[in-house]
Amino acid sequence: MKGIVSCLAVLLVVLLVVLLGGLIFSSAPANAGILDWRVNSWVEASLYPLHNEFDPNPGVEFEDRVTARYSLEVFVELRPEDFPRLILFANPHVFFGDSRPQTDYNWRATAIVANGKYGIGYQLFKKPDIQVRIAHGEWIGLGDGYKGEKLLWNAVQVRWIFSAGKGK
Repeated sequence: MKGIVSCLAVLLVVLLVVLLGGLIFSSAPANAGILDWRVNSWVEASLYPLHNEFDPNPGVEFEDRVTARYSLEVFVELRPEDFPRLILFANPHVFFGDSRPQTDYNWRATAIVANGKYGIGYQLFKKPDIQVRIAHGEWIGLGDGYKGEKLLWNAVQVRWIFSAGKGK
């Protein structure tokens, strides 16, 4: 029973974060004092069911693995109004849980690890919306549960954004 109450509490917190994130990070311009900025963002919460947990520890001995029951991902993109093709972005993805594969399936929500991604980009074309981005990412252990490697990575990315809606 205690596990179900904890699960419901986590889901309630995630729901509040999603609702408040939508209010705080709306796509309206925000005055930063020097430049006006356009903010685009989203928040995504995930629940991984029993026997389908996310494993952020590939390559770790089986008995040391801790799998994630939940995750919370946030994406924030900033564009200065004076330079609308310039893009600054951050995309943290945090994994929670304390399940041990084939030994202890539970609903605890201990923070395990975060995958942080951030970078800068430039919009090459508006129609079609094609962007070039330089991104940096890393895995950051949160607490004692994460035994995997804290790998860093960099990438040159090309992003094509398209919409099927009318008038876009």
